[in-house]
Amino acid sequence: MVQTTVEFTRTDPDGSATITPPSATSEPTLSDFAKDDCSKPDKQDRRVCFTLDQSNKDKAKRSKAPRPGKTRETKQTFTDASAEAAEGSPTPGGNDAVDLVDWCTNAADGLDYMNRTEACLKDLGEGELYFFDSDPQKPGIGRGTFLFEQRMKTYRNKSESGSDFAEFDQQLVIIPTYIDPALQSVTMKWNVASSCSSCDVAPIQWTDDGANPTADAHWTYVPTSDYSGRWAPS
Repeated sequence: MVQTTVEFTRTDPDGSATITPPSATSEPTLSDFAKDDCSKPDKQDRRVCFTLDQSNKDKAKRSKAPRPGKTRETKQTFTDASAEAAEGSPTPGGNDAVDLVDWCTNAADGLDYMNRTEACLKDLGEGELYFFDSDPQKPGIGRGTFLFEQRMKTYRNKSESGSDFAEFDQQLVIIPTYIDPALQSVTMKWNVASSCSSCDVAPIQWTDDGANPTADAHWTYVPTSDYSGRWAPS
């Protein structure tokens, strides 16, 4: 069966992370953050806080998006012709060798796409990770910013998945856009949970943009080049 790939607009999922910046200032303090958006203090009373927001580029593309609960047809920017034209060209953030949904690599950033069995979510937003010491009124030690994307792929039968159960795979993509030199390095972790007692959750195996396995989603501060993305199927 021929599948048609279409753009769609997700409604706000009301995630656990704050979806708007906690403060209009360029240097927020610990007191600007909601308690649920920050970690428990470590032995030195330091904390990590995280916010998730749509990037400015995505906001511009979504300026005419429907209100939550509403839908509308949109002009499709990703087509078979555009994918063929882009084949072989470098794509920031990865390539179809590592992408769970191979046609997603060359789709325009800042939009979401789906067909009958696959989803390509390229506008999860931009996350900001802040590190604070014990003083709630003192600006953070440093911060890192990251772009987030997600892929989903369902399997129609046992011959595709190897299981008697209806299964799907998902993939999280994290691409750093800034790491404060004061931090020296940053590590992100994906905690996958399931409420299904009969489901198997595969262990997380991070890979880089070239599909090379990495121990984790870790980046060291580099002032002279862009950061490589990290890809994690589950």
